[in-house]
Amino acid sequence: MKSPYLPVLLVILFSCSKSNSPAPTPTPTPTTRIASVDFQSALYSATYTLSYDSSGHITKLVYDGPSAYTKSYAYEGKNIYMKTVGVKGGTDTVNLNDQGLMAEHRETGQGFTVRTVFNYDAQGIVQNSVTKTNNLPPDTTRYFFTDGDLTNTLDGGLRDTTVFDQSKLAVPGNFDDFNQLIFFGSHFYTNKHLKTSYSVATARFHYLYQYDTKGNISTAEIRNDTSSVSTWTFHYTP
Repeated sequence: MKSPYLPVLLVILFSCSKSNSPAPTPTPTPTTRIASVDFQSALYSATYTLSYDSSGHITKLVYDGPSAYTKSYAYEGKNIYMKTVGVKGGTDTVNLNDQGLMAEHRETGQGFTVRTVFNYDAQGIVQNSVTKTNNLPPDTTRYFFTDGDLTNTLDGGLRDTTVFDQSKLAVPGNFDDFNQLIFFGSHFYTNKHLKTSYSVATARFHYLYQYDTKGNISTAEIRNDTSSVSTWTFHYTP
């Protein structure tokens, strides 16, 4: 799948921090929710503010950085309806399968319509996604997992590689869960462990993390091979 949020992923997904501090022993509870995220880079700063309903579903996202926008989420059966107001205006619909995973994502904006269908194996592991934009030929992305982690995706001739730290679980604040939450209100995969690096073509990013006393990721700094790219600070609901 040529991700609808690929330009943002190149900023968001590849995260690190100034010290690779060990994760505390306490394990975060499944009800841990991100309340807001502060982003800082040499180019700009921004804040993502998230709201939830009583069931824990995200209902609103406010992004106050460049090209500011507000995104709302509504839930009806197996469908999630999203509306974005601002520079990135548009509507999204996600249809979930019986396992609660994304079966289909449809995005409509100014002058384009994108439809992505996700295909899973019998164990509920995503195998591929097929994306069709307007009248263009379909694009297929294949997903490859190792020990419960998404280590490679293949889109046409472009293959990426992600390395994970098998000693650290994917606690709240990991970017795969955060990205899928704000873009889809749901998910089509999860990782068991935390990333240590991501590479695609000639680009390479490194991940280091700091944690709060509950074991959640508190700060993350994105780095390339030579310098810091950006820093993210996570705040959680009480």
